Amino acid sequence: MDDNQIINLFFQRNEDAINAVDEKYGSKLNALAANILQSREDGLECVNDMYMKAWNSIPPARPEYLFAFLATSARNIAIDMIRKNNAGKRQAKVVELTKELEECIGDGGLQTHLDKKILERCYRIFLKQLIKIKELYFSGGTGTRTQLKIFQKGCR
Repeated sequence: MDDNQIINLFFQRNEDAINAVDEKYGSKLNALAANILQSREDGLECVNDMYMKAWNSIPPARPEYLFAFLATSARNIAIDMIRKNNAGKRQAKVVELTKELEECIGDGGLQTHLDKKILERCYRIFLKQLIKIKELYFSGGTGTRTQLKIFQKGCR
């Protein structure tokens, strides 16, 4: 049965239209939906929903390419199913990650204060040594290794 005959069955509201579509395009539509959803059972459910959507939408609409019309409907239904299935899970992952990050970051207590003090000390020593290295460099001296050793000792 060709596509125009199947569309005419839809317009006549003949239930054989669904059987004809299933016979002609059922395996392709099932494979499409199953590949999108990564589940054969969900793919079958999606195709059944697509049959209902086609039954309700074809009498006013007259698709030029029946398979493209059906495949687009099946794809959209499959994507909606994925969104629906993942909607609640997305929030749980964010909360879980937030809790893990809070454990890693800490509360900003004593350790954070000590880390800031050590960094401040290293920056001060670095800047002092940088000035000395700059003076030696522009004066033609060769004291950079000595200055680097002094800087490394000062940060410990």
